[in-house]
Order: sequence, then structure tokens, then C-alpha cells
Amino acid sequence: MPVLQNNLSAERAVRFVQAASKDLESSLIKLTSGNKLADPAKHSTEALIASRYRSQIQRLQAGRENLSGALSLSQTQQGYLQQVGVVLSRMGELALRAMDVTMGDQQSSGDERRVELVTGTFSWIQAKSDAENRGGKLACIKNAEDQSSVEAIMQGASYWIGGTDEVTEGQWKWVDGEAMSFENWAAGEPNDINGGENALQIYPSGEWNDLPTNNTNLGGYIIEFSSDDSRSSAHEGEYKALAAFVEGLCSKAFNQVPLFTGQTMQVARDELDNPLQTRGVDLTANTYAKAYTPDSKGYFLRDSANAHERLAQVKNAIHQLQQDQASVGAFAKGIDLADRMMTQSTDSLKDALGRLTDVNIAEESTRFARDQILRQAATAMLAQANIMPQSVLRLLRS
Repeated sequence: MPVLQNNLSAERAVRFVQAASKDLESSLIKLTSGNKLADPAKHSTEALIASRYRSQIQRLQAGRENLSGALSLSQTQQGYLQQVGVVLSRMGELALRAMDVTMGDQQSSGDERRVELVTGTFSWIQAKSDAENRGGKLACIKNAEDQSSVEAIMQGASYWIGGTDEVTEGQWKWVDGEAMSFENWAAGEPNDINGGENALQIYPSGEWNDLPTNNTNLGGYIIEFSSDDSRSSAHEGEYKALAAFVEGLCSKAFNQVPLFTGQTMQVARDELDNPLQTRGVDLTANTYAKAYTPDSKGYFLRDSANAHERLAQVKNAIHQLQQDQASVGAFAKGIDLADRMMTQSTDSLKDALGRLTDVNIAEESTRFARDQILRQAATAMLAQANIMPQSVLRLLRS
């Protein structure tokens, strides 16, 4: 009697079921992950290429971030330089106006010496500095006529005037360096109580007293404009404020990176590309500094000749500014071009990576449905193959 040792049909059916199950599982993984390379073992070469693409994309994105930071720095520079341009234009206008000799009477009111009252809370040092910022100086009373002109504008309070013995105790001088020849001290003054009374105040009565320079209890100070001071004072104060603004920009920084000290930096784009170099703008350079630095006496527009020289300095600064603006603008344009090129490269790599890894949902869904049908058919074949030996056995037994 023959013995059935195996079932070839069943074995073939089992292989069909296993193959269909693997294909079905592979399709399911691709559909759920959206990645054709979800099983790297089956696509080792493609997975390596995809990894290289991803690394290149990440480097390009890092390079674009570098460019973005450099562009922000450049745009900040451009914004400040536009302000500098407006300020320098106004400084040139003020210098030109100060050159108009026909305005002398209107500017100085025809006085050789003019005094004004400035109210507020000041120490003597603060009053001295504020008077100079206004284009004058603390009042120097050198004769009875000066004393009378100061008393005429006082308003019942004590004020600072421009006397000091700070350099040598007991040797009183005016802020212009001239020794005192006229005096109007109150009785018992100056007495330098407890030491350190080195500044001069004038009482409501017109008499003088010495006080510490840090005292702030007075009603203000008396400012004096000489004939030269008066001529320049109409424009000096505004010019000085504008000059201070430009000078203050020298210390400006972007993310702790100096903007206007002439510093240049390398901006990396990619390890294969030459880096971009930022354009250094130096507001401390001599061409700019001459426009915002006062003369040896602390003035900007002291007289017509001084204003003429100042105008030439401002023109040179404006010319340099135009060159710097063009340079910074060219750098910003270069950044924009580099960013566009890197964006295009990134998009191309992403497209290539997508074609390599992204699943075609319609195609994979069709394959998944096909594999389901094949597995069902293979399962039916296996069941049928298992039934056939049983039928043969029943026939043999009968």
C-alpha cells in the first residue's frame, strides 16, 4: 500500500501564502509611513542616497539661517545709515546758515555780551556742562556793569555763576580761566566751611557765596553768551545734539556684534562655497569724526570761518556715507542672491528625495489590494491542498 509522505500542492500553497503575506506587510508599512524605504534592508543603496540628500538639505538650511542673520545685521546697518544721512544733511544746513554774516544782528541781538537765566535743579558741574551745551558758559562777573546785568534778570532765588577755586584753594577764577579782579562777596565769605566749597553762587541780594560743587538746592544758573557765542548759539545747540547722535551710533551693536567699528565678518553658506564677507562701516573713521568733533574750544559753529570748515567736513562725511550705503546695499543684494540659489538647491534636493522616498499612494494601494487577493487565493489553495490527501485516504480505506 503506498504511503503519502508529503503534499507538494500544500507546500506550494504555503509558499504562495508566505510570499503574499510579506508583500502585503511591506505595502502596509509603506502606506502607513509614506516612505518607500521603510525597510532599509531591501533598499540599502536608495537609503544611502536618501541619507546624503537629507544631510545636504540640513547643511543648506543651516547656511540659509546664517545668511538670514547676516541680512538682518545688514538691514540694521542700512536703517541706521539712513538716519545718519538725514542728520548729516541737517548738520550741513545748520553750518551753511551759520555762514550767513547778514544774520549777525538777529542772532546776537546786537549785544557784545548777553546773560540769561536758566532755571532747574543743577549741581555746579551740571550747570557748567549745560551752559556749554547751549553754546555759552556760566556767567563771569568781571565788573560792576556785569554785576548789574546779572542782578537784573534774577528772580528772587540763588543761582550758580562761573567762579571756582577748585584748581588752587583760595585762588578764585572764572570758568574762562581769568582771575577775579572784581568781587562782591557776602560778609565772611568765602569761608570754605568743612572744606570743598569750590563753586560760586549769587544770593538774591546779589552778594556772592562759596558752596560745594555738588549742591543742588539752587534755583538754576546764569548763562553768559559772548559776541561770538551769541552768533553761534542759534545753531550751535542743535548741531551739537545732532553730532552727539552720530557719535553715539559708533557703539551700536546687533546681537553684541558691533555695527560701525569697521569690523568685517565671514558668513558661511556651505562647506563647498566661499563665504560671504560683511562690509565694515566705521563711523569712528576720521572722515566722519571731523563732522561730529568740536574744535579745541568746544564749539562746532563758533564763527563764519569755523562754519565754512564744518560744512566741508559734513560734505566729506556725506560722500563717505554714500559709499558705505552702496557697499552695505551690495552686500545685502549678494545675500539675497545667495539665499535664492540655496533655496533653489534645497527645493531640488527635496524633490529628488521625494521621488526617491515618497510613496505613490494610488500605486501602492493597488498593490496592497492585489496582495490581499493573492493571499486570500493562496490561503484557499492551501485549504484545498490539505483536503485532497484526506479524500484520497478515504478512497483507499473504502
